[in-house]
Amino acid sequence: MLDSFRTRTKVSSALKLLAEERRILLSGRFSDLSRLDSKRTRIVEALAGGKAGLSMQDVEKIRQEALRNQNLILAGMEGIRSAQALLSEQREASESMGIYTDSGQRLAASGARELNPRDIGSEQF
Repeated sequence: MLDSFRTRTKVSSALKLLAEERRILLSGRFSDLSRLDSKRTRIVEALAGGKAGLSMQDVEKIRQEALRNQNLILAGMEGIRSAQALLSEQREASESMGIYTDSGQRLAASGARELNPRDIGSEQF
């Protein structure tokens, strides 16, 4: 009877941890995941000890929740990769864009600077 209660407590703890992890993932506060590390380690060690007496239903429930979180993590990583690619493209575009004179000569773009009408030709500002 006591073993059954302990098993229920371990399963409940694992599911609560996975639910908390899911909330963090959905909120986008990925840095908050690190605060779950020690708790996760304790729960995994308790469950993996072989003495937990988990039923197949318990294992399947935990597996499904963990898989759900894994899919969120993978989607988040894909979003980060997409954002990095977009930022890289924008950086490359900004570096390759230039300012040209009316005769088609490219002016050196060294950050933001005042244009001198003499650099542009006969146009006045």
